[in-house]
Amino acid sequence: MPNWSGAMLFIFVISGVLIQSFARKLAAKRSQKLGSILLVIGYLTFTCGAWLNVLALVIAGVAIAGTACYGFTYLGGLAQVVKIADSQSARVTSGYFVCAYLGYGLPVVLIGFLAENLGTIATLFGFGAILTISNILLILNYQNEKDSPSRFQS
Repeated sequence: MPNWSGAMLFIFVISGVLIQSFARKLAAKRSQKLGSILLVIGYLTFTCGAWLNVLALVIAGVAIAGTACYGFTYLGGLAQVVKIADSQSARVTSGYFVCAYLGYGLPVVLIGFLAENLGTIATLFGFGAILTISNILLILNYQNEKDSPSRFQS
């Protein structure tokens, strides 16, 4: 079986980059909410594709997750951080980038480690459950916030 990881990474990143011009037009919180929903849909799609051994589902899921991560949530989060940063925008933005890239990298390392020890499908479904619950909580939080002023603003 060929190693598709490089192709999957390319699809993940390029789909996010291609959607960024559209994502920039959305309000930050709307972009984050849409990204949270798409991330769950994409992750579940590629996990089911891996489980069923259907490459088309894996590719579709990776593309959907890429639009969520590198498109909607990344830009929405950055816009929200810049909005609340006030005079500390350089510091806050650099902190956002550190957290964003740790958020992209650490789960991949953890999934790789767990997949070696627990099996790929079990690890993907376990991580998917955590991801789904976390994003549902985020979406509920976005619903409760509406467009209230940020806690960080004075």
